[in-house]
Amino acid sequence: MTLLENQYQLFQELERLWENFIKDGRERKSKPEYFKKAWAKLDDLWKAFQGTHEQICMEISQTDVYFTENYYEQAKGIYNKFLKAINAGYSPVSKPAVPGTSSEDKPETFVSNRQEGSAMPQPQRPEKGSYSRLDESLRKQEANFRAVVRIIANINIENMSEKWEFQDALKTLESRWTLIDTDDKKLNAVNKFGLCVNCLFSHNGKECNSKHVCRKCSQPHNTILHDALQKSRTSGSSVAIATPPRDSVTSTSHVSQEVVIMSHLIKRLPNKTFSKPSWTNIQNINLADPEFYVSRPVDLLLGADIYSNIILSGIIKGDDASQPMAQQTQLGWLLCGRAQTYHCNVIINNIQDIQQFWEIEDIAEEGEMSSEDIHCVKYFQETTRRNPEGRYEVRLPMKPNFEKHLGISKQKALAQFRNLERKFEQQENLATAYKTFMREYLDLKHMHVVNSNPTLECYLPHHGVERAESSTTKYQVVFNASSKTSTGYSLNDLMYKGPNLQQDLQSLLMKWRQYKYAFTADIEKMNRKILVNPEDSPLQRIIWRESSQQPIQTFELSTVTYGTKAAPFLAMMTLKKLAADERESFPDAAKVLEESFYMDDLVHGAHTLEQGQQLIHDLNLTSK
Repeated sequence: MTLLENQYQLFQELERLWENFIKDGRERKSKPEYFKKAWAKLDDLWKAFQGTHEQICMEISQTDVYFTENYYEQAKGIYNKFLKAINAGYSPVSKPAVPGTSSEDKPETFVSNRQEGSAMPQPQRPEKGSYSRLDESLRKQEANFRAVVRIIANINIENMSEKWEFQDALKTLESRWTLIDTDDKKLNAVNKFGLCVNCLFSHNGKECNSKHVCRKCSQPHNTILHDALQKSRTSGSSVAIATPPRDSVTSTSHVSQEVVIMSHLIKRLPNKTFSKPSWTNIQNINLADPEFYVSRPVDLLLGADIYSNIILSGIIKGDDASQPMAQQTQLGWLLCGRAQTYHCNVIINNIQDIQQFWEIEDIAEEGEMSSEDIHCVKYFQETTRRNPEGRYEVRLPMKPNFEKHLGISKQKALAQFRNLERKFEQQENLATAYKTFMREYLDLKHMHVVNSNPTLECYLPHHGVERAESSTTKYQVVFNASSKTSTGYSLNDLMYKGPNLQQDLQSLLMKWRQYKYAFTADIEKMNRKILVNPEDSPLQRIIWRESSQQPIQTFELSTVTYGTKAAPFLAMMTLKKLAADERESFPDAAKVLEESFYMDDLVHGAHTLEQGQQLIHDLNLTSK
């Protein structure tokens, strides 16, 4: 597979991942694990796409369609939209440590976000004189460092809407920052962020294609790392990241723990400053917090795993229940006992949530149709016909001059199909279900082989969707009419959607409850019962073969395709057309067809058993 084919394939997978994310229901999106999996898949795809993009930039001409149609920018747009959607349901990220305030500059247990006292790296300045320009540059650089530290320290990450982008940018900033620090820190940064020693970018394990070499020794590494690598080879020592631990108050023992820096831990303890108690049992011991009676912010929270390691055997109990007990630890004596607290909960009615609830519960009002919607209805009425078998044949409601904007699509469809075949080799169950579906599609004459090359055609990539909740179709192949062609337009972009003709679901359910006898039904393969005019079928071409031993063939889908923008409109209009045509022979069934269907699902009933049975009989006759 060529680089471009692989990149088009990754682009298709990114589009499909985003479309599936949008289609997933609220129940699945209510679980944090769902967003974690979605982020993991998106991250893998984006890294692969970026890696291939770097190779394409070096090997492919800038005049190629890949560059002229801005595929990278399109993919980046999908990636950013995906991140924003994940951000709405995923837990907030932890605030990373500010570069330049590493653990070497202060004790490990000091985690305050106040950066005014942070020790900045102090470059060695030459004496004034002939080096005055360099001296001035160093002063400006140091001022820039401090400005960035202040900005990052003042960011309230908990209120940010772009947390993922912030974390990404901060990681990049930290890696670039550290590389202009001391030699040891340069190598630490390269190892920590998995950077290439030559171009200082991450290739995700792939070989670096950069032709640049060190300007000092002509070796394949970046010039900025020359001194650091020379020292490392001379001393033979390995680089490691170390953080100085904090000494205990009462002993020489040490505690080492990784921490997460947050903008706010808990409220101040105690709530208010009070007078120092005169408890006799703690007069002559060294407390871990000698000023426990002063209200101050909490600097650090340690878990029970640390507490179990620092606890010692000493215990001092109070003279009565009103006095606290003192527990000896490696950090000093800790006080614990009963404290009187008051809890006050405030409930604020969220007017916006209540208003949204009203809107959900309210019965929707039918709005006026736009000029485009009126055109779609009129076009359907003028072009739809019924064949001798009773099946309806419709035209696709395409926008004016769509032929000028529809580009080449076969290359992308072919690349995705080859990727699909590789999945078949690895997943036997997927291959069996997919081929069974496509075999049925062909047997029912819902698609047919073509050998002609019309002037206007559109190839639709396809993939499988498992539908565990469906009682009829457990596995369905979806044809992606939103896939971009070489011009940047997809078939759906150039197709009218048509008006929303769906009945209000709440009204349907309310009417359904009025009957003594109720029944439900659905129209099997509703879209595929409707034929597409042969003039439009070249816009629904696909690539397929059942076995890799067979030649790849082109098929045209002969029916309304699930995944095209106008499919819901065409299905509902055809249902209304059927009701109008059969009203004289089956008046009751025609009324049900018009008023009691929600897409392909029917909810209706009758006041007597005989009426219900007759109505079901008539509906079966009209829908054949």
